[in-house]
Order: sequence, then C-alpha cells, then structure tokens
Amino acid sequence: MCAFPANNDGVCNLAPWRLALGVALLAFVAASTAHAVLQPVFSQPPSDAGGLALSSRVLPDGSDSDTYAYEAFSPGTDTAVVEVRWRGGYQYAAQYGRVQDFMITFYGVLQGTSQPSLGFPPAEEQTTALAQYDLGSIAGESPAGIFGGVAMYDYHYTLPAPFAITAGTLYWVRIEAVQPTYPDWGLAAGTGGNGSHFQYNTGTTMFRYFPKDPALTLYADIAASVQIAASANPPEGGVIQGTGEYAEGALATLVAMPNPGFEFLNWTENGTEVSTVASYSFTADSNRDLVANFMAIIPVEGEGAGPATQSADQNGDFSISLAELLRVIQFFNASGLHCAEVSTDTEDGFVPGPGANQSCAPHSSDYDPQDWVIGLSEQLRLIQFFNLGGYHDCPDAGTEDGFCAGPA
Repeated sequence: MCAFPANNDGVCNLAPWRLALGVALLAFVAASTAHAVLQPVFSQPPSDAGGLALSSRVLPDGSDSDTYAYEAFSPGTDTAVVEVRWRGGYQYAAQYGRVQDFMITFYGVLQGTSQPSLGFPPAEEQTTALAQYDLGSIAGESPAGIFGGVAMYDYHYTLPAPFAITAGTLYWVRIEAVQPTYPDWGLAAGTGGNGSHFQYNTGTTMFRYFPKDPALTLYADIAASVQIAASANPPEGGVIQGTGEYAEGALATLVAMPNPGFEFLNWTENGTEVSTVASYSFTADSNRDLVANFMAIIPVEGEGAGPATQSADQNGDFSISLAELLRVIQFFNASGLHCAEVSTDTEDGFVPGPGANQSCAPHSSDYDPQDWVIGLSEQLRLIQFFNLGGYHDCPDAGTEDGFCAGPA
C-alpha cells in the first residue's frame, strides 16, 4: 500500500508535476493520431537459464528478510512509460503464500552518482520517489514455464497515469511483490544488461550491487506513422515541400512550387487526378506516392514572353540597387549559395554558403560556369550593371549571361 494518501487511480502523488506532464503527453498523442502502438523504451528479456532477483516484502510491517531490487534505464527519446511487463517466480514454490499485491516505483539518481536516489525502504518513497503505483492486484499472473528448475510467471500492468521520461536521463525502477508471511518472490533473471542490479535487504540494512539483470520491459505509447512521398513531373518543372513521415491520422500538406518557365497543373496518384490546388492537404491515413505535374509556359503568339529580369533584381525594375548588389557580394564572400527550403524564406529564394538544396533555378549571376558559386568575373558583371544604371534583356545579342549593360 502507499506510505501516504493515494488518488483514486491508486497512484501515490510523490511528484505531481511529473505525473501531470505524463498525462499531458499522453493526451497530446491521443489527440494527434488515430492509432498508436506500444513500443519498448527499455527491455531486458528473460533468460532461459532461470534465476531470480528477489524483490518482495511481507505485509503489513515487513520483515528482516524483505529484499528490494532496482534496475537502471535511460531512454533514447523524450516519451512517457504507459505499460510495464515483467517475469518472476517464487524461490520456495510459494509455500509461504502467493503474491497479494505489487508496487512499481520510479526514482532519479543521487547527485554526482549513478545510484538511485532513495532512503531506507519502504518509508523513503515519501521524499525520494518520482512516481509510485500501487497495483492493488497480482498483475495478471500467468504461467510462463519452468526455467532453471523454478516455475516462472508473466505479469503486466498499464499505468493509470503515464510516467514522463527525458532522453539521456538515468532513472531507476523497482517492482516489488507483497506477500503474507515470507518474501520469496523475485524478478526472473534477464538478458541484455550489465549483469547486475541494485539491491537493498532489510535484515542487513545494506545497499549493494548484486548479480542478475531483472527481466522487465517498459513500454511507451508511440504514434503509428505513414510515409508521404511525391515527385515532380517533369523533374525540372518545380520543387515540392511537405514530404516525409507523418503520424497516422495527422493532417499532411504538400506544396508544389513551379520553377521559372513552368506552371502547376495538378496532383495525380497512380495516374488519377486528386487535386488541382498547388497546396494539397489531406489526412495521412496510409502511405502515399503522389506526382506534382507542371507544364511549360508557352508565350502566346504575338505577345512574347516578356523581358527576363536578373535574379539580383528583386523588384524587377531592370536596375541593380546597392542593397541588391551587396546581396550578391554576400554570396561571393560566402563561397557559394543554395536554394532556400521555402522560396519565400529569404528575399530572393537563396541562402548564402554551399548547401545540398539545388532544386531551384540557378541564380542569373551563376553562369560561367554554372556551379552554385559566384566567381569574380560574374560579380564584376553585376557591378557593371550597377555602375551603368541598369541592364536589359537581350537574348539574341550573344552576351555571356543573356543581358546587356545599361537601360534599354
């Protein structure tokens, strides 16, 4: 039983802020995904060789033979433990009485050490435990077989309030049985750990490391995910934002952005049109592979396509201002440039410095050669436009970049 008042769920409120955080995390998962799966965040499977790590006490006041086993774990991601499963057995075949109840307790570590932060059981939970759960049951005890000459049983328990854990933080967990006359229950020996656990015995009042890894698994409720893939047709027609992994049931949005000279046509899947809107939103309930179709812009006869502007000319007035010139000098000093993940993230759709994203149309000043680097001669060409008060489009003049210096 709890050493101090418990709530209606049987949880000793030792660290309410941690339990509240766990509840909030679980609520977020439940609200943002239609399905979820249990995923181990720590696991030490039972050993076929058998063996026990004793962890039980006698009701109501304990005995000199009470023993408590603690096991350490450190999660790889921020999550919350929602279920615990373990295996155990009776050292003397339960001749002194079977388990009547279980307690599960989580601890932090003593500052400057890797040992659990606790006092002498069982009273220390009032000040040192992070969360404690009084199961009020035998946790679904069911036969698992005989290992090492000992009959073993499997147990499981879903926490009424999740226990939030932080990536890279060391925690300790204790699973203890409650028996009527003599404490002979223990956790089955497990595999995959360091071969030892932390132990306390009331008869010796001694904390120590003791052989055997306790067999237990901690589970988190992880949202199932789906993959949303997309490609451009033709490949040079544009770029796509929003592909990747989504929680099942979440809202996915794909955005098709045409490259210069192209316009967006539609989204298709397996050859069937699914949307004509460039920003396509849908529920991510299964893996999908879509195609964003683009169409080359063909000038209307007699109208022409209109004069082209230099990429540095952000306002399209066919002149290069000092700010626009300095922006390209920034690319020159940064030894290159690359495309912004979203074209509207920067003033001109580019980011200074080398980068892997080269999915957009190259900068007009990157032409000799076109290598995502602004060379000295390319920089001097733009300075020429600046000094002469402008430039104009002259694709038939045979210039190096398709423009002529000076106003038209």
